[in-house]
Amino acid sequence: RRAYRNRVSWEKPACRDCLERLEHEDHEKWQVEQNELTQLRQQQQDAMDEQELRNYFAKLLSRAEDVTSQHRQLEPLVCTSKTLNWAARLAKLVLIAERESGLDARWRIETPSRMHASDKEAADIFKGFEDKGDELVQTQSVVFFERFIARERSATVGLRQLLGEVRPISGRSWIWRDAVVVSVRPVTAAWPSRACEVEGLRAEPKSGSMHPGPHDFAQFDLDAPDKLRKVLDLTTDMEVKLYSADFWENIEQELYEGNADLGSHNQTLTKVYGLAGGTAAGANRTEVMNLVADLLGFRDLDKEKSSYLRYQIWAETHRKKLPSEVLEVTYGFGGEFKADKIWQQKKEANVAEALIGALDSAGLGNLVSAVSALCFLMYMDPLCQTLPSNWAMAEKLLAVKEREDWVEHLDWYHRHLDVTAFTREMDRCLS
Repeated sequence: RRAYRNRVSWEKPACRDCLERLEHEDHEKWQVEQNELTQLRQQQQDAMDEQELRNYFAKLLSRAEDVTSQHRQLEPLVCTSKTLNWAARLAKLVLIAERESGLDARWRIETPSRMHASDKEAADIFKGFEDKGDELVQTQSVVFFERFIARERSATVGLRQLLGEVRPISGRSWIWRDAVVVSVRPVTAAWPSRACEVEGLRAEPKSGSMHPGPHDFAQFDLDAPDKLRKVLDLTTDMEVKLYSADFWENIEQELYEGNADLGSHNQTLTKVYGLAGGTAAGANRTEVMNLVADLLGFRDLDKEKSSYLRYQIWAETHRKKLPSEVLEVTYGFGGEFKADKIWQQKKEANVAEALIGALDSAGLGNLVSAVSALCFLMYMDPLCQTLPSNWAMAEKLLAVKEREDWVEHLDWYHRHLDVTAFTREMDRCLS
C-alpha cells in the first residue's frame, strides 16, 4: 500500500496516467538499485567463512530486535500462535493431499526459466504451476481485501424500496442500512439495451469500460437514483453491493481532507481498487512469499549448496519458532539458474507459487485460499522478530519495517481488517 501515492495535490493537479507513469518509473529505478545492492551483498556473503556469516546474521537479528522494540505497543493483527497453528495445519494438509488427493509433487522441484532450462518439459510443468500461483495470490488477495477490509457484502432489494431508503453521505455517495451503496445491477434481467450509455450510468472502474455490460454492476453515484428511475421499472429487484461506511469515509478523508467540494463516488471507488491492487501486489512480494514458505516448513536438505550453511544459521534461531512439519523442496543450482541474475533472491517465492498452482491444478481450492490468505496476512503484518530464511529477503523486510511510514501501514490495516471474519474463513478453509 505504501508504494502508492495517497492523495492528489489539488494545488498542482496531474492526470491519473501521468501519476501512474511517474510511479512506475520511480518503482523501476528503485527495483534496479535494490537488485544491484542485493547482488553485491550476495557476493560478499559467498566470500565469508562460517564465523563471518554468523556475525552477519547476528547483526540482522539485532536490527529485527530494534524494530520490534520500537513497535512493542502494536499487537499483531492475528495472534501469533493462531497464525503458526494455521501454517502447521496447512503443511499437514499438503502432505495428505500428495498422498490422497492427487497433488502433483513436482511443485517441490524448482526448475530454471523456460528460456534457460535444458529440460523444457520439466520447466514447463513447474513454471506452469508457478505462473498460476503468482496469478492466484494476487486475485485471491483482491477478494480478501474486498471481503475483510472494505467489508463488502451484497443484498437483494426492490428498486422502489432502495431509492426510498438511501440517504446521501458526504455529497458524493449514498448510504443504506449503515453501509455505502457502491454499485447495483438488476437481479434477473439485463440492463435495457443502450440505456446505460444514454443515461450515463458508469461501470465500476475495475471493469475497464465506461458503461456497464448487460449483466455488470453500475456505480451508485450521486446521480444514480434519478438515472435508475429512467432506465428501470421500480418493481425491478436489484443486487446491491455494499462497503463499510467507516472504511469509505476513511478513504474519502485521505483523498479530500474534509473538503466536500472535491472528488466523486467514482474517484473514491477508483482509490479503493488501487488500494486493493497494491495490497495484492504486496501479498505477492518475494520477501512475503519467502516468509510464507518458511511458515510452511520449506527446506532444501542438500548440504552441498552454498545456501545451506546460511539456512542452518537461520534455523538455529527460527526453526523452533515455526512448528510446521518440514516440506522438503529442491531449490535450483548451476548455470541455468544463475542466468537469471536475481534468481537467488526469489527461489523460495518461486516454489511457494508453484505449490499454489499445483493445489489449484488438483482442485484443492480451499488450500489455495489458505496459502493465499497467509500471503495476504504476512504482507499486512509480518510476524514480529521473524526473518525470512533467505538473507536477501530478510534485508528487504527489515528495510521495509525501518521506514518511517511502517507504523502508518500497520495502523491502517489494524483499523480496517475484520479479524473475526478473516479468522473464520481461514478455519473454514483448513477444516
